Amino acid sequence: RKTKQLVEIKEASFSYPEKEILKNITVSIFKRDKIALIGKNGQGKTTLINILQEKLKFISGKMKSADGLDIKVFSQNRDALPLDKSPFDIIGDGQDFVHLPDGSQKHVNSYLENFLFQSTEIRRPINTLSGGEKNRLQLALFMKEAADLWIFDEPTNDLDIETIEILEQRLRAYKGSVIIISHDRAFLDNIVKTSWLLHNKKLEVF
Repeated sequence: RKTKQLVEIKEASFSYPEKEILKNITVSIFKRDKIALIGKNGQGKTTLINILQEKLKFISGKMKSADGLDIKVFSQNRDALPLDKSPFDIIGDGQDFVHLPDGSQKHVNSYLENFLFQSTEIRRPINTLSGGEKNRLQLALFMKEAADLWIFDEPTNDLDIETIEILEQRLRAYKGSVIIISHDRAFLDNIVKTSWLLHNKKLEVF
């Protein structure tokens, strides 16, 4: 994508019938931005993410997105994995090589090894994997897909320390744009360059 500005929001507000959530917010997202979206529960973080995905619309103000903007969200409510298949089946999708967002390709086995899968685990049925291994597989599945904007909603929930370290490394090296919703201060400090704070219906940029 050649477009530098992915999203522009100007003096935009949003209300549910019973409550005003966001008021007169102005912010932009550019290529390679790494943003922490922070704020107490109920301040509008999920609402703003839904607006960026165009699941909701501001009731006033302006939001302009780049043509064909592709947003992918890694959420707490992760899709169930087909338990009868193996990690190799899921990641390779019938191929021996994975085509990665940076344009490179890597053998499925090597890619999975980067997510701490042993060679003996790569072709095992998913129903034999531990909860931590399933979490790493979901992360590996998500991070092989290219997008203009990745959004991670509380990504460290249910992840072990080793998997969180892998995620940090991948996101630091990632050349695309990322928004991370998290209460994990150390995790955010290791990755992001900008913070959006939602409080009292306002959005402040740091």
